[in-house]
Amino acid sequence: MNNLTQNQTPTFESVWAALQETDRMMSEGFAEIHRLFKESRENAEKAERDRIERAAKEEKEKAEKAAKEEKEKAERAAREEKEKAERAAKEEKEKAERAAKEEKEKAERAAREEKEKAERAAREEKEKAERAAKEEKEKAERAAKEEKEKAEKAAKEEKEKAEKAAKEEKEKAEKAEIAALERIVREEREKAERERIERTEREIAASEKRMKRMEETIGSWANNFGSFAEEYFFNSFDYGQQIFFGETFDTIEKDLKPKSKKLQDEYDLVLFNCSSVAIIEVKFKAHKNDLPKILKKAETFRILCPDYKDFKIYLALASMSYYPELEQECIKQGIAFIKQVGDIVVIHDAHLKVF
Repeated sequence: MNNLTQNQTPTFESVWAALQETDRMMSEGFAEIHRLFKESRENAEKAERDRIERAAKEEKEKAEKAAKEEKEKAERAAREEKEKAERAAKEEKEKAERAAKEEKEKAERAAREEKEKAERAAREEKEKAERAAKEEKEKAERAAKEEKEKAEKAAKEEKEKAEKAAKEEKEKAEKAEIAALERIVREEREKAERERIERTEREIAASEKRMKRMEETIGSWANNFGSFAEEYFFNSFDYGQQIFFGETFDTIEKDLKPKSKKLQDEYDLVLFNCSSVAIIEVKFKAHKNDLPKILKKAETFRILCPDYKDFKIYLALASMSYYPELEQECIKQGIAFIKQVGDIVVIHDAHLKVF
């Protein structure tokens, strides 16, 4: 707006120009206010958006944190459940192992008790049989002695009677009476002797029958003891160690009975691996007389089982009882000897040789 001098009188044009200038300034002011209002509104919207984004971010972070906590909680629960399951499995395993150990100990105790019971029964039956045999023998001897004494007494009485009769008739017919007396005495003596011998023979035959029955009974006991020993050593090898004679054997068989047209043999226990065979003869009570039979088994096994003819063969004797001479003979022949010591099986094979 043009400046008016202090003394100049306003004209219409000047007033109009002043009004237009004022209107322009007001328009510019309104425009500035509108711009500031717009900026303020945009800033407010932006601030609101920022607030909403921050709230959304916080909610997201909160949700993620909650999810993480839930995940950690679930993982902890899973770990705890896993540990609980592992502890339970461990406890069950330990319980099963204890039960198995107890069952094994129970079975071993039962086996020992059965063995002791069988041995006691065998001793008692043997002693009973020996007493019965002794009593029968003594009874037969007493009966024979009594019959002999009775016959001798009868003969003596008859002789005395005949002698008395002969003496009384001596004067009448001495020679005839003496001859008759001698004939009578001889016949009576022979008759008494024949009767005594027949009775003795009958008693001996009866005693022999009883002894035969006792021998058969004792033989059946011996077979039962042999089966017990075989089963005992088989179980000891089958469920125990696998290393024998310095080698590992992975297979065990019992009661092998191979045969051909001209040959047959029986092997109580046989251990196998890829290059060796161990043949074990089992006895309840072994004797030196068993060793020649064992020594022949290497040869018969190669003939009857040709698939193993090139294998190394070891021989062993397993028995519930030994005596020193038998052990020394096994060492001399190169045969391992296996015996029971307490509750374990001991193998002596330092002297073992290959057949």
